Amino acid sequence: MQSSTDYLPISAMQEGMAYAICACNAYVGVWLPARKGFLISRYKFSATPYLFVEYHWDTGEPYGTAKPLRAIESCPLPIVDMDRPTREDGGALCAWLDALETAHPPILGWESVAERLHDLRRT
Repeated sequence: MQSSTDYLPISAMQEGMAYAICACNAYVGVWLPARKGFLISRYKFSATPYLFVEYHWDTGEPYGTAKPLRAIESCPLPIVDMDRPTREDGGALCAWLDALETAHPPILGWESVAERLHDLRRT
């Protein structure tokens, strides 16, 4: 996927829209134009996810890690202020993002959220 040019450019992004993405830490994210990135549900330090921003590929190295593939749906929840996010703020958004990723897996039949949790437990 790294060499692929088959993804949506920044100019095609819509604020608050959830996209299927190919990224380091998730496969669904909500576009945040001010950040030029996608709000994702990330698992890193515990089995409780937290909000994180994966930057659009077009922002360049080393931070541009997410390639949007297609729009899924508009986010129905308020977007958290990412300058001061808290775990409480992000709980509902993380749950919604995980449910959306489960409903729209990157590969049909792949339980990507469960695998990300499993990978966390192996480290």
